[in-house]
This record gives sequence, structure tokens and C-alpha cells, in this order.
Amino acid sequence: MSSSFAATFSLDPSKFPYTKQCIATKRNARVSLQNQLFFDLVLAEVARIPESSRLYPPRNTTDLRNLHEAIEGCAVDLLKKQCCIYYILRDWDTHTEYAEEQLIPQTYCALMDSYWYLDNQKNKEALNSLLTPGLTPNFATKIMSTFERAGDHSMLVTYVQTMQNPLDTEEKTRAYLKALMRVDVSRALFFTRTTTVAPRQSLFNEVVDHAKTTKEGVDTLARFPFDVSEGQWAFENLSRTPGPGMEALIVRLTMMGDTSAVIKLREKHGGGKPDLNNALKESLHSAEAKLLQRS
Repeated sequence: MSSSFAATFSLDPSKFPYTKQCIATKRNARVSLQNQLFFDLVLAEVARIPESSRLYPPRNTTDLRNLHEAIEGCAVDLLKKQCCIYYILRDWDTHTEYAEEQLIPQTYCALMDSYWYLDNQKNKEALNSLLTPGLTPNFATKIMSTFERAGDHSMLVTYVQTMQNPLDTEEKTRAYLKALMRVDVSRALFFTRTTTVAPRQSLFNEVVDHAKTTKEGVDTLARFPFDVSEGQWAFENLSRTPGPGMEALIVRLTMMGDTSAVIKLREKHGGGKPDLNNALKESLHSAEAKLLQRS
């Protein structure tokens, strides 16, 4: 056994941390994490304890004892049991002493710290803990989606690039791309060239659609070095409707000397049929002026 119940938890009612407010906060956190805390996953997939979400948070000492017994009685090795107890003791703020007494390796403490921070919606602290050297967290997809839903895009990018976990599913790829395009459109466009787990054109258009909504993104679209396929996809996307995207396209086409395409765009979207020089001059100056206004 990792430890007895009485030796692990204080039986003083005044020290019981799971107040009504605490329980409500943890249940709300579970909802925000798609109805599954990271600790629920640890109990279910690592400790193999069924119906784990019903055990935590405990409402009273009896519930706590049942949780402790479920962990002690599960068919996993001692270290995994100790890690589960360590997580619970974070709520009691006695986790450090427990880790020292049980000689839990630092990387395992950091792993459980990470999950506790994520469950308590402390993503900055979670990221710092996740980046502990030698740490290999489980549940990479859920970690990424947690950062994504919280709008912590730079954290998601940092996590993926530092951990170098393979983006081996379309879900992971799109989650990373969604964050990366909000950090740097150019890097996101280059990234679409490197992945094979999702249709490249679909990923490309996702970045372009986002880029059209920001000043920096529109400027990037006007000047990014598209390859042949990307150039065709960009033209199809940006030429659909007037707006910032089309302004970027006009600047691109004019700088490339594709005068006929500029004229056709103007005619298609109500620009009339002025002579070639006036069309180019008006198109370029108007588009560049609007781009500059967004700078």
C-alpha cells in the first residue's frame, strides 16, 4: 500500500478542503473540459478505476475514503497509485511532504502537477510544468484542445514545438494549425506544406480564411511566396467576394504584372471597364491604401 488513509489525510473537519464552493468549481471545470477532468482520465485509463468521475471531488470524509480505497485496490503498480494520491493531496496542500515521504520521482510529480493545474484552469502554470525536462505527458490531444478552447494559442504552439509530439491525427493537426495561424500566419502557411494527415488545400484555405480577418494576415496574403498550387488556391479563395482578401489579391496580381486578371476581377465585381492603365492605377492604389490603413 502507498499509505494508510489516516496517515495520508487529516481527519480534522476544519481542514477538509472540499467545501460546497470547491466542489462546484471542480464540477464546472469538468464541464469546461468536455465533461472529463484530466484526473478523471488518470483514474480511468491509468488506474483503470470505473466510473471515476463519480469519485472526485469527494463531498465528505466517507467519499474521500471510498476514493482512497478505490486507488489502493486498483490493479496497477505502486507508483501509479502514489501519483493519484499525490494529485488529491494538492487540494490539501500537503502534496510536497507526501512526495518526499514516498520518494516519488520529480518528473512524476511534475506530470500530476500539470494535470492539476489544467483541471484548475491554471494554464500558464500547467505549461511551465509540462515543459519539465524528461516529462512525457499522456493525453496530448486533450492538452492541446484545453489550450485551444481557452484561447491560449501561443501556449499550444509552445507546447507542441517544445515537446515535439507527433501531429499524427487530423484532430491534432487542425488544433495546432488553428493556434499557429493566430500566432503567425506565415508560419501557418508554411506548416500546411509539411503535413500529410489532412487535405493540404483544406488546411491552406483555413489559414487564408483566418488571415482575411486581420490586418497582419491580409498583408501576409499580399506578399507571401505561394507555390503554384497555393497560388491557384489563393486566387480561388480571395477572388470570391470583395473585401480585404480581394484587396490583397489585387496587390499580388499587380506586382506580378497580371493585368488581365486585375481587369477581370474589377469587371466581375462591378468595377466597370476602364482603360487598362487607369484600371491598374486605381486598383493598385486603392488596394495598397486599404492595406496601409490596416497597418
